[in-house]
Amino acid sequence: MQPTLLIVNSKDRLSGSSTDFNYQLKYYGKEEVQSYRIGKITIPYSFYNLKAQFFRFYYNGSPTNVDLPAGNYTAQSLANYLQNEISNDIPAAVTVTFSTITNKFTVSVPTPNTFYFDFIDFTDYNYSLYKALGFPKTTTVASVYVSPNCANLNCSDNIYIYSQALSFYTPSIFQTQRDHIIQLVPILVNPFNFIFYEDQQQINFPTDFSTISTFDVKLVDDYGKTIDLNGLDWTFEIQLF
Repeated sequence: MQPTLLIVNSKDRLSGSSTDFNYQLKYYGKEEVQSYRIGKITIPYSFYNLKAQFFRFYYNGSPTNVDLPAGNYTAQSLANYLQNEISNDIPAAVTVTFSTITNKFTVSVPTPNTFYFDFIDFTDYNYSLYKALGFPKTTTVASVYVSPNCANLNCSDNIYIYSQALSFYTPSIFQTQRDHIIQLVPILVNPFNFIFYEDQQQINFPTDFSTISTFDVKLVDDYGKTIDLNGLDWTFEIQLF
């Protein structure tokens, strides 16, 4: 049976933003709708790998707040920014380097001075800076500190299409932040490209037209936080059966 193909474009939303909106289908067929599945998806990679945030840097026990503007950072550009920003706020030069061999960051100050990073009170972001650096939430006091974990500047490995209405008949088996997910979209391109995806499993979800005629849609990341496409729109197909 050939499905009825519907194209959802976020610019045609009823209300909300491009990544968190309500949508109304202009579909007036008389056939009974028994199920649907998600078809082709197109999402611009216009979101940033690090959101705006800040952390606390302690130098010889004295705290200073360090701001990080939102943006797409490479490991080297992040090292350069942190080195300059922290050095501007303390009476000593801070060195921040990144090794392409170990994929780890190293931070140092002239001995016998010491420092440590504190991210523990500032973790309510979709992807925290400490994970990007490979640091724990609070580092140890030292003159030289090497990240114990590899750096990971991917804000999220996947994008998830979230909808309470469309997932009404499909209880989630995931963790809380994955509830009401109707489609996972892997991020396999670099920033400022387009993410094209079509699920080859072609799984149908039970529904009816009263449920699917007006529905909510949200794009979220691995941590259940809404993704910001910075004003750009995206599309996906709904195939009705």
